[in-house]
Amino acid sequence: YLEFGYKAEIYAPRLNKTAHNYIGEVFWSLYITYMNNQDWQTGFISYLTRKERNINYLNEIKDYEEVVNDIINNSKEISEDALEQKKEWLALYNNAKENMDSSYTNNNNILIDLVRVKEKSDLEFKQLESIAKENPNINIDILYDLKDDISDISVLTNKYPWVRFIALKNRNERLIADTFITGNYKSLFGMYPSSISVKEAIKYIKEGVIPIVSSLPTNDSSYINNIVELYDEVLEPIKDKHNINKKLN
Repeated sequence: YLEFGYKAEIYAPRLNKTAHNYIGEVFWSLYITYMNNQDWQTGFISYLTRKERNINYLNEIKDYEEVVNDIINNSKEISEDALEQKKEWLALYNNAKENMDSSYTNNNNILIDLVRVKEKSDLEFKQLESIAKENPNINIDILYDLKDDISDISVLTNKYPWVRFIALKNRNERLIADTFITGNYKSLFGMYPSSISVKEAIKYIKEGVIPIVSSLPTNDSSYINNIVELYDEVLEPIKDKHNINKKLN
């Protein structure tokens, strides 16, 4: 920008405020996109799914609620089966959101589900330290797989006494979700490789919590397959009727 005579103002999202709410997209915007308008980049779909990237979005006066409701309730393309599945998705999402809201109001501690990526250990350390710095004197429990080596990041406990590492013999979403819901936690961070972050987050929503996802970049060749599998799972009731497989491929 400077090279072309412009002084750029840079805005970056905070760690706990993602710039692209793909969880919302999977449970809501994605549905509308496939059922009504496959062009994700234009019109109200673009506004709804990308509004948080626009620093002025809170000042947006255009209200698309009526348009969205019309699509959900009156579109000829949407089958009864799809509408019923839509209700199930929203029920899952809303239940999880209620759990998160309740925990945030009543509790104080933070729970982190850490999935280690060996080649990204430095980045993991920085992200964990960032959470510790932003939440001074708030108990932070970091769950990790018993088989993982954490010698490089365990030193955080010395620097930030409120950080604790807890080894899990059997890591699964239900166990961690139950720990969150029944424990004294206000938020759950999921630190995953970017190739599996969406799939892991959806698993948590099904168990009743919405994690704040912090994705670690990875060159995992299975990235595309993971995304396609996720779409297949979420769109199963409607994909056959609308030839969605062809679009995904």
